[in-house]
Amino acid sequence: MSVFPQEIYDILIDHCRRDTPTLLQCALTCRAWFPRSRYNLYHTIILRQREQLSGFSQTLAAFPQTADIVQELVLAISRDEQPTIVRSATAVLAYKLPRLCKISIVQPPFTYPDVRGHIEISLRTACYLALFPRLTHLSLIDVALSSFLDFVRLITALPYLTALECRSILWEHQGAIARNSPMNDPGWLGLERLSITGPWNDVLGLQSLFKVLNPRTLKHLAVDSCAAVSDFFGEVQELLPSYTMLETLTFSALHPHQRNLNEMCGTIHMVLAATTSRRLRRVCLDFTQAFNSARDDLVDAAEIACPDLVVGLSRPGDIFANVRVEVHVADRAESTSWWRAEFETALSELHEQGVLDVVVWEPWGHRGP
Repeated sequence: MSVFPQEIYDILIDHCRRDTPTLLQCALTCRAWFPRSRYNLYHTIILRQREQLSGFSQTLAAFPQTADIVQELVLAISRDEQPTIVRSATAVLAYKLPRLCKISIVQPPFTYPDVRGHIEISLRTACYLALFPRLTHLSLIDVALSSFLDFVRLITALPYLTALECRSILWEHQGAIARNSPMNDPGWLGLERLSITGPWNDVLGLQSLFKVLNPRTLKHLAVDSCAAVSDFFGEVQELLPSYTMLETLTFSALHPHQRNLNEMCGTIHMVLAATTSRRLRRVCLDFTQAFNSARDDLVDAAEIACPDLVVGLSRPGDIFANVRVEVHVADRAESTSWWRAEFETALSELHEQGVLDVVVWEPWGHRGP
């Protein structure tokens, strides 16, 4: 007989979700632990090479019930693997993962963008993506496409898409959009979440995406903290007042340093000034991806951004629940309390008003105390 309720054991197993060897041991412990262990093992599938794709396909053939567990597929293309794994994976797994709701396509970051291998998104690949009936989330991280047209093919192939994340993506040229493309119909794209971070000048033509967003559905928007320096930011800024359902607004700083702090402040100032949503409840400074930045640079960025945030909070009629600052510690040697104290000092005016929330994410994705 179990000493504790099964729910307690399930919580403990969930905390091991990123530790595959431990999850395998949990699955072999007893029958009661097997379902939750299997769920954590197969909830997110990460494929880096063709051999892994082949092995996973064999697992699905041997244990068909596993397919109902998979909800997220990550195609993490290794440097020695051909980008065609995207086409292969979507073709092989089409119709086999009925509950899949998120696909992430990830390439390892390179020092020079012109040496990154392009992922070719052909019309056939886009058609394969459309065969996942519940796919609502698409994430592109450090991905280089051949053209904006490839990006459009991805978006238009997913009729139920509600969340789109693009981080440090680029393409070589814009390409010609067909006259009958949905990209020519304002308001057709019913996203609830949109995140466009990284250098905006590497994604020319992306302003077309903002023009087709449905302003009645968009609730969460994340932009790069230096987006204001892009050539087409003015076009995006003009559209911001139409997004009247926004609830959260995030400024993501991938590489904050002394040289671009003024650009960051300019972006925050202009975006907040153009945002008119009466539903806005949170403004977030996201430093979770700034792995290569010095700690002092992050704190300085928050301190310099404070006046613009205060002005945004104090506009007549606007009601902001809070300002959130998120940061990811490199290892457990860094103190969660240190980060919290530094940001509370840098954003002292917000802290004194009781609207500041500092979230520190520790290794393994755990939130600090």
